[in-house]
Amino acid sequence: MSSTLRRFRQICSRTWKTSNLRRIMSYAMMPAPNLSEKRHGGNVVASVLKANAVDSIFVLSGGHVSPIFVGCEELGIRVIDTRNESNAVFAADANARLTGGIGVAVVTAGPGVTNTVTALKNAQMAGSPVLLLGGAAATLLKGRGALQDIEQLDVLRTVCKETFTVSTVRDIVPTLHSAIECAISGNPGPVFVELPIDTLYPMEMAQSELNPPTGNTAGAKVVKLFLDAYIHNLFTRGFDNSASMITPRALPISEGAVEDAKSLLLQAKRPVFVLQSQTVLQPSKLHHLADLLEKTGAPVFLGGMARGLLGGESTVQCRHARGNALKEADVIFLCGVPPDFRLNYGRNLPKSAKIVTINRDPDALKQNTDLFWKPKMAVNADPADFMIALLEKCPSNVAPEWLETCKNRDDDRDEEIAEKASSPATDGINPIHLFRELDSILPDDTILIADGGDFVGTGSYILRPRAPLSWLDPGAYGTLGVGGGFALGAAAAFPDRPVLIVYGDGSCGYSLIEVDSIKRLGFDNIHCIIGNDGRWNQILRAQEQLLGSPVANMLERSEYEKIAHAFGADGIKLGPEDKDLALTFSKILKSGKPTVINALLGSTDFRDGSISV
Repeated sequence: MSSTLRRFRQICSRTWKTSNLRRIMSYAMMPAPNLSEKRHGGNVVASVLKANAVDSIFVLSGGHVSPIFVGCEELGIRVIDTRNESNAVFAADANARLTGGIGVAVVTAGPGVTNTVTALKNAQMAGSPVLLLGGAAATLLKGRGALQDIEQLDVLRTVCKETFTVSTVRDIVPTLHSAIECAISGNPGPVFVELPIDTLYPMEMAQSELNPPTGNTAGAKVVKLFLDAYIHNLFTRGFDNSASMITPRALPISEGAVEDAKSLLLQAKRPVFVLQSQTVLQPSKLHHLADLLEKTGAPVFLGGMARGLLGGESTVQCRHARGNALKEADVIFLCGVPPDFRLNYGRNLPKSAKIVTINRDPDALKQNTDLFWKPKMAVNADPADFMIALLEKCPSNVAPEWLETCKNRDDDRDEEIAEKASSPATDGINPIHLFRELDSILPDDTILIADGGDFVGTGSYILRPRAPLSWLDPGAYGTLGVGGGFALGAAAAFPDRPVLIVYGDGSCGYSLIEVDSIKRLGFDNIHCIIGNDGRWNQILRAQEQLLGSPVANMLERSEYEKIAHAFGADGIKLGPEDKDLALTFSKILKSGKPTVINALLGSTDFRDGSISV
């Protein structure tokens, strides 16, 4: 047997099952695709994204996926190129959360794909519908040592709702349709679609890369026949499928469950509503939901992206002493709230209370029920849909005295915070004072992005998002490094709203390089403030007290503002000598130029004992 024939048999045995080989060979009998066809798989991908109202994609350059960039550009989809693949996914995550649609990131094969793992896991735990498109080696070369060829589906399977691959151009549309439906339906989450390089580039180029054998031997003819069939299979009917808008599969709401929940609420003397990010997945319904919560008149605690749902001033929102309210409550509605570490695994939920938990994720409905809590009702539904159906049936002001008790606790805590803000801090600006000054001048439409530990934790007590979809934090995964990517995704969704990243000096190291992308791409509405105390303070405090050493937790008080200058943005340093912080912040937010604020912080005891592990 000739070496050419042996190579042919090896290709067949390693790459296709017999049934697939027969199908491929059958295309040798069909008319050849038109070699003058200038379209390519990148055009097909772009058509699906356009049909699904995607107006921006977040990418990092890579030859495997270049046709997608060009195809999107041709259809008017903005291509926003970042400086790290994880930031591209963080940007897609934020964009999805704020628009209520699908967020799209595109990265090259191999290390481009593996660089996204942390950001994908963050999106998975936050319930964000993200579509990651990744390049791959040509189908014919998989497993043969091609550049950046790894088993990508295996790597990403545990951090995605589902993973997909395509093998021909005609597979692109139906595969992307399936992936998008998976990402946006039920409990949303990230999905990955692998696109081999030969499914994306024009047919002429794919054919030129095959290097068919020369000569007229029998073996050479068989291999040529096979490679022709391979190309025909790859491109035939590749541009026949029409892209369409994909809608999510709705989670039904039981009328009986709504009536049962209504009965519990009407019997309650001390009801409490706790809402987190899952409640705001449908932006078009948020104002109606907010109006109903205000009308009902029970204490509401907001967390995650739900912060800002009730505006800067609310008659029912309570911002402090949630633990006390939960201990005393007789009915608790957990809206998209899993009983994880944030509720002490359910320990913070009193056994005497009747608990109604509403969640898109069926697993969250029973999380830790074998340990510390048991729901009276567990409803697998969208929290916003269920709460709207419930509150439309309920009267106003269901618990005025109980609401007054909770609001009075809020006032008491605010007075304590104001007192701590007036105390001088050693070696720098009192961070509590800084955030009170910032909060006093925030425009109502500001989008706040939380990326840090101690500094951000302090800010979360003081900063008041003024509108729905005005607060972005990582979510349950607690990921540092989301800031730059989140800001790009937010600015792409709302180019006219101020976007402010609140960084710790530790966390800014992950994505401050995106100041380059911000300035280069004209996102002049993005600014960032870095709380610079020269340490990983949230960890340092506990480590030093418990273990007696600050090792691995000390940083320099670096001149971060100079990074902004390198990219043509503005950068300023603030210290204790700067007295009118509110005026400074106001000027920056109105400046029309991205700015890095390096705020030199002093030490306080405001968050002693706050470490979460």
